[in-house]
Amino acid sequence: MMVDSGGSGTSATATDAVHPVGYPQQQKIKMLTIDTWNYSTATATITLPLLTRDLQIIWQSGTVETVPVRRRDQLKVLAMWMTAREDLSWGRFANWTKGAFNPAA
Repeated sequence: MMVDSGGSGTSATATDAVHPVGYPQQQKIKMLTIDTWNYSTATATITLPLLTRDLQIIWQSGTVETVPVRRRDQLKVLAMWMTAREDLSWGRFANWTKGAFNPAA
């Protein structure tokens, strides 16, 4: 499913990531992947999981980090991205998730 939140060309893709578990069944994890490459000098993608609090940040350097973020903070950044994208700094948000001011960290 492709979501375009406005006329700026940024798009998000809801994906099904399949992770094998210790038995024949597989667990599907729903997530929203936001491509930030063209809108940030620091981040490549931000992945917002729809069922857990572990936000995944893929930096343009290739480093991948997973950090806990409160659900309300995930919703705030998603709403900001959908309504006022030009005011949103993905690098600042990513650095905030790793810092001391993140209550979930």
